[in-house]
Amino acid sequence: MIGPPKTHKIKVEVTKVGKGVCPNGMKPGRNWILDSKTPGGICLGALSTILPYARAISFGGTFYFQETPDSVEFSCPDHERHVTFRLTRLKE
Repeated sequence: MIGPPKTHKIKVEVTKVGKGVCPNGMKPGRNWILDSKTPGGICLGALSTILPYARAISFGGTFYFQETPDSVEFSCPDHERHVTFRLTRLKE
């Protein structure tokens, strides 16, 4: 019998905030672990941007434009504050 595919936990880290202040309090160094539950305190715009990347790397996917195959960086859709996130696949 074939079971569900193995997935990895994902560390989400805020690496920088552009100009201004994020209205949801995101600051560099804030981090949490994604593991089948949505994290508290993150806006829907950032979450909707995070999910496709998180899903891909949780199943072992990589992105050709990243130097490290176990992580990916991107910014939330807020064009004024540019909160940058790094997702890192955790090896168990």
